[in-house]
Amino acid sequence: MSYQKNTWIDHIIDPSTGEVIQQGTKVTANRLNKLEGGVEKAHQLIESLAREWGGSFVTAQAGRNPGLVFSVAGLTASWTAGVAYVNGVRFDVASGSIALNASQGQYIYLDSDGIVKKTTSQATANAKCPLWYFATDASGVITSTDRRNIVASSITVDQNQAPTGNTGNWWKFFSFFANRLKQFSGETDWKTDPIRSLKQLWTDLSNHLSDTVSHITAAERTAWNAKETPEGAQTKVDNHASATSVHGATSAATASRIIMRDANGRAKVAAPSAADDIARKDTVDAVQANLNNHIGTGGTAHAAATTSAAGFMSASDKSKLDGATSAATSSTLIMRDANGRAKVAAPAAPDDIARKAEVDAIDTNKVNRLADEAFTEASSMSEYPRGISVFFASLAKGSWLGKAQGSVGFVCVETYRITNTAAAWGIQRATYFGNTSTYEVWQRAVGNNTAGAAWGPWVRVDRGISYGTAAPSGGRDGDIYFQYE
Repeated sequence: MSYQKNTWIDHIIDPSTGEVIQQGTKVTANRLNKLEGGVEKAHQLIESLAREWGGSFVTAQAGRNPGLVFSVAGLTASWTAGVAYVNGVRFDVASGSIALNASQGQYIYLDSDGIVKKTTSQATANAKCPLWYFATDASGVITSTDRRNIVASSITVDQNQAPTGNTGNWWKFFSFFANRLKQFSGETDWKTDPIRSLKQLWTDLSNHLSDTVSHITAAERTAWNAKETPEGAQTKVDNHASATSVHGATSAATASRIIMRDANGRAKVAAPSAADDIARKDTVDAVQANLNNHIGTGGTAHAAATTSAAGFMSASDKSKLDGATSAATSSTLIMRDANGRAKVAAPAAPDDIARKAEVDAIDTNKVNRLADEAFTEASSMSEYPRGISVFFASLAKGSWLGKAQGSVGFVCVETYRITNTAAAWGIQRATYFGNTSTYEVWQRAVGNNTAGAAWGPWVRVDRGISYGTAAPSGGRDGDIYFQYE
């Protein structure tokens, strides 16, 4: 709805009489508020138009170039004064400068508060009023780009701005057109005349189409079409490949001839000789026969071995073999350890394996005591009945032979006595096994015909047999000594 203005008239009073000649328009709050509302709507309309035409842009006042032009010195960017809009809001921007960050790309823009700022985000700058872009190193600007959106009575197009879409301000579209014209002409500047115009290009094309020298005639085309085609050549090759008797090929085992399958898809070769010759069916059959004979009666796989037939080890036997151990583990095979020993559980039955612990547990003192008692009893007898044998263990030889030696050994005494009414005959033989592997046999006898006669002296009756690497020494007559190297 258009603005409805009020018509204001003056209030006129006759100065001489004080008479009101014309009643003037009264000033009221409603009329003043209407004025304020109209001004507000006018500003809103201007901002709306600014947004519709450009949104955020830099403009130029009449007769002037657009402001906010940037220049740099080191890491300081300066700009000229100018007028710019940020999302439809107008700002008069004074000239000024801003410090740039070293070694960084940064966008300079006018914010909604009318202050020139910098950011590394292009999106942030585009959301306001973009002005310039600077890329810096440690000491100064490397590159700079004018990013102002200029709305003025005259503009400068950017022929290097390629089209990016179908939406944009009119300045961008003019730049897009200039870029496309430059691409069409192939020139470096969009304003440069092309080498040939469209009309000239059409003339050239027409002349080319009507040129019978550059193009072949109908007769030439017919002759050309009569030449062999790639398809025809391929057909001939295919026919050659499918022939059944190409170059003397045969399915028989004929020397120096190409092999060809027969009607059943088979071919023959001579019996192979070298390792890389083709194998024939009879060669493979022979191998299969040998394999069948090797397999035996167990079928396609060897049967498990039995007590009467060889074969594979059964799973249970393999488990037992793998479980062999030197430890005293029940239901496992015994395997010697690294020292050649093996352990078993403590024996229970008489025929169980005895351990070293059981052997060591024998009470040798008890055995010696029994032997001493047997010797004492035997020594107190004035004579021994026929056939009595006494075993003495761990006794000094002097205790039974009256000899001076003190070596401990094993003694076995056998006594034979023949007694009748007229005489008493007897023989007592003692065998000594020394703890140094010596072996001696002693004997004494009763030689008179008197009952109860005393025994005669002990006499050694064996021959000493020994061996060693040293030369023989000591001993007595009749001894035997083996010397070895």
